[in-house]
Amino acid sequence: MAVAQLHDAGDTVGKQRGALPDPGSAGDLAEFIGLLGELRAWAGMPSYRTLAKQVGPLMRPPCVVSLSTVVDVFKVNRRRLDLDLVIAIVRALGLDEQTVGLWRAAYLRIQRDAQASGPTGALRQLPADLATFTGRHAEVDRLVTAATTPSDSEPTVSVLVIEGMAGVGKTQLALHAAHSLVRSGHYADVQLYTNLRGYDPDRPPADPAAVLDSFLRQLGVAPQRVPETLEERAAMFRDRMNGRAALVVLDNAAEVSQVRELIPSSPSCLVLVTSRRSLTELPDASVLRLDVFTEQEALQLLARVAGADRVDAEPQAARRIVELTGGLPLAVALAAARLRSRPAWSVAELADRLAKGAGAEPGVTAVLDLSYQGLPKAAQRLFRLLGVDPGLDATVDSVAALVGIDPDEADQLLELLQDEHLAHQQVLGRYEMHDLVRAFAAETSRATDAEADRNAALTRWLDWYLHSVYAATDLVNKNRYRNGDLPRPPELPVAEPADDDEARAWLSAERANLLAATRFAATEGWPGHSWRYAQALWSYYFASGLNSDWAESLRHGLAAAEVDGDAAAQGELWHARGSYEVVAGRFDRALPYTREALRLRKVAGDPVKTATTLGNLACVLSDMGQFRQGLEFFHEALALMRETANGHGEANVLHNMGIGAYAMGRHRQSLELLGEALALYRESGNKDHQTFVLIPTGLNMSLLGDHDGASAAVAQAVALAEDMGAGRRLAPAINVLGTLAMERGDHEEAAQEFRRAQALAHEIGDWGEETEAWFELGVNALRSGDPAGAVTFFDEVATRLDGRKYHRWILLLPQYRADALLALGDLAGAAELYQRVLDAEDDSEAVVRARAAYGMARLARAADPSDLSTARSRLHQALRLLEKAEFPSLEQTVTATLVDVEGELEAASTR
Repeated sequence: MAVAQLHDAGDTVGKQRGALPDPGSAGDLAEFIGLLGELRAWAGMPSYRTLAKQVGPLMRPPCVVSLSTVVDVFKVNRRRLDLDLVIAIVRALGLDEQTVGLWRAAYLRIQRDAQASGPTGALRQLPADLATFTGRHAEVDRLVTAATTPSDSEPTVSVLVIEGMAGVGKTQLALHAAHSLVRSGHYADVQLYTNLRGYDPDRPPADPAAVLDSFLRQLGVAPQRVPETLEERAAMFRDRMNGRAALVVLDNAAEVSQVRELIPSSPSCLVLVTSRRSLTELPDASVLRLDVFTEQEALQLLARVAGADRVDAEPQAARRIVELTGGLPLAVALAAARLRSRPAWSVAELADRLAKGAGAEPGVTAVLDLSYQGLPKAAQRLFRLLGVDPGLDATVDSVAALVGIDPDEADQLLELLQDEHLAHQQVLGRYEMHDLVRAFAAETSRATDAEADRNAALTRWLDWYLHSVYAATDLVNKNRYRNGDLPRPPELPVAEPADDDEARAWLSAERANLLAATRFAATEGWPGHSWRYAQALWSYYFASGLNSDWAESLRHGLAAAEVDGDAAAQGELWHARGSYEVVAGRFDRALPYTREALRLRKVAGDPVKTATTLGNLACVLSDMGQFRQGLEFFHEALALMRETANGHGEANVLHNMGIGAYAMGRHRQSLELLGEALALYRESGNKDHQTFVLIPTGLNMSLLGDHDGASAAVAQAVALAEDMGAGRRLAPAINVLGTLAMERGDHEEAAQEFRRAQALAHEIGDWGEETEAWFELGVNALRSGDPAGAVTFFDEVATRLDGRKYHRWILLLPQYRADALLALGDLAGAAELYQRVLDAEDDSEAVVRARAAYGMARLARAADPSDLSTARSRLHQALRLLEKAEFPSLEQTVTATLVDVEGELEAASTR
């Protein structure tokens, strides 16, 4: 039988089976997953690792199922489950086929209902309510009443603060009240939770900016759209929460500054805050000061955990335990767990043992010491080392590495600690300690374990995360830079995702711990690990839009690389820092960082990476409109790529040179370069870059008059981008579809495409492409005869460019805005903008400057009286500028205008 096999495999928790959960009672997926958790409890709480081993052979076809895959099934915030995996799990939990069929039918019904009604938008992020929650009836009633009673004054967000000493049960009271409110139909839209870690002596308190980053993602904000500063994130959070029936639990707050920006402003929201300190600076907050248990409440908890019969049989000894624990809920729970795990002990025996260690002061330390002393030696060692674990939480595999034991043994020992209330799981499969317990564990480790042993454990932990990062990033970024990768210790088992989806899931789940590892390694004596984390992860952070993580990782990694004196590592991370600034649109900052990367890569003597940074430097210069200077670096990069036989790098450089040639109006040269790049990309099978090359190829063809070829090239780019789900490529392709429609004179279709590109770029956080769409909407409005509308769009672009001193729109925008002002009759305003373009020091933008000269000619003709001599001079200036470019349509327009002006001058001279 499946359940017998699970128990035989070494489960540490054996439970009496109760009523079998009924899947038909589930109203939605969250309830279904909750019932699945109850089914696991019904089956005796087999560990996830054991369950994973049993599930694999039951899949169709049989396969290896990872621990994380099974753990994920039991997370109530899932939007969808793998039905085959669910069925294999319920089979492994010992159900007969008829009952398995009921679970299958229930899941399918829930999915059909969800598809029919659409997404509800509910976010349920609260940790589970404790089954052993005891007492606190008056406090719960007070919180629920305060949360549900309308205010007599102007309605504002409700803020309830629970204050009290460590271990008094603030978190569990907050969560129990929150669950009570939600069960009664309140705050049903959104429930958010975060542990602010305000009192951990060995870890920094949670940064409110990082908390808001997490909250905004949970609220559906794309990673790339999360603002950079705390103030901007707080404003977006308030906007996203406005009008929503939302409940936010801010646990373990250290001070008011940590929570102020995490409070929504809408009166539809409720915020529950827990803190050891008095947060009197929070305006209009209702405060509940939580005291220790009454004797009756403490006895109830003791009975619920250890067994009512045992407690009732020795009432005097039970009251003595309450006295020795000081009525502190954490201490009572630990004592009760100790008694439960020692069925041979009498209640008096436990009281006597507690009395020996209590000294003059009752409380948690004596109970912790007793619990610790009662653990097997292996569990004691794991407990101690868990106290110095640098991560924010732990998994079976990370703990196995930390302690240097087999994962199955780590699994059993962690389950034992959980039974003893020495560890808990706020999130399934991820273990944490109460900060009092963790402080005791860390202190015990420092007193017991030699420093060399602790350092060896921490090195194993850092190694496990580093080599797991290597395994995951190798799947999501096959071109990952591998400078100085550390060899994997042969005895070290690491996380090895099966594919890139599983790799991304692992990286996402471990996101906080990876930053913690990078920070710890940089500050506590493992600099080589720190910069290797930053080096391996930066392309993942870039691709995922995790800009805040990326910035912090680079900060620690660069400092660590400097300490280590590794020029190659410094070069890679300065290169990444330049890329980070480009993503943020800060090209003036990207330039010196990329130059520093180039210097260091030349020092390190790495021609391949030197060529890559040369290409990046050229791209930054091109983004700043300095195309000629950029072209010099592109040629240098291309030569190095060819010398080192780097076909992919050669294609990238040719591609970027083609874009630069296009921007300079050299469309035939651009087509040649792009064609070479496309051939190399096709040879390597790189569809993503093929898409990116086809877009400017289409633009060049259109501007050279080949509209059919242009449409075919861009249609192919769109198809490739859609096939790959590549939003970053699809948005620019759609922008170009708009440009082609505009060139055909179909301004209505052009506007539709530009708006479609703008919406997609906004959704995925592509600042540059979104700005491009706004700009092209302005150009389209101008060409369709709506100069006032064009000015509105150009103003939007100017607003978006504020603070970005250098960008390719720096000349293009005033040139087109001048065209709009000219059409509106504002000749002075137009002249000022045209002259600004012509006075620019850089001569790369030949086409833009030619348009400005042509605009000045039009102004001279429009003057009263017409200044035909000046007009002729400006038209000749435009033609001279166009000699450096290939822009036949503009050249034809300028030439035709010059013929007209010459004719007017000749006519005037004969009068």
